Amino acid sequence: MKTTLQLFTESTPNSIQFEIEMLQDFYESEQPSIEKQKEEIQFLVVDDDYDLATYIHDCLSSDFINITVIAVGSGEAALKEIEHRVPDVLITDITMPRMDGFDLISRLRLIRNTNRVKILVITGKELSMQELNQLEKLNTSGILYKPFDSERLIEIVKNTLNNSTEHQK
Repeated sequence: MKTTLQLFTESTPNSIQFEIEMLQDFYESEQPSIEKQKEEIQFLVVDDDYDLATYIHDCLSSDFINITVIAVGSGEAALKEIEHRVPDVLITDITMPRMDGFDLISRLRLIRNTNRVKILVITGKELSMQELNQLEKLNTSGILYKPFDSERLIEIVKNTLNNSTEHQK
């Protein structure tokens, strides 16, 4: 964007300053759309329950702007997706066939440049103290217990994005 300021003979230092401030305000008002593109958040949702994965996708898409949400149905599919694009936030179910959430998270943590990925775990079962300790060691950001509503999901995702840890019901 090119901006020119033409000085008039009647201009005073105050009027020039005012014109410069107006141009700065105009320029800054154009910036958010550029900044939003730079700050896009990538979500990867992993759940073998298609309806739940779709629900999470829809909740995130309706509440957040400038995000990409990819939903897959297995840990294996998640790892293949991560080969192409490392998400900012991984939302995964714990109980899935073949590769459960613990295994997925453990494998994710072994992949280079994935230590920044924030992980939100979803589960319908009561977790043992050993499982809770394991999730803490894997540096998860939070646990969301089923059933949950969209408000609770959005609340815990926002907490996750703000680096707060929530390992309680």
